[in-house]
Amino acid sequence: MSGRSSLRSASLRVWGLHLAVLAALLAAGWLLPEYHRGVFSRVMVLAVFAMGYNLLFGYAGLLS
Repeated sequence: MSGRSSLRSASLRVWGLHLAVLAALLAAGWLLPEYHRGVFSRVMVLAVFAMGYNLLFGYAGLLS
């Protein structure tokens, strides 16, 4: 049973880390100056585009 409890605590730690990062990203919108918010938004939009591009190439197999 100790294996399951350590796995559960590791899972809770990962969830806590994800929630902390999400809270930091949401707080950045109010804490950063306007210029940095614009740059941050542009980076996030390009990151979403890159993830979609990666999925497209992965499923369609266009590079092979």
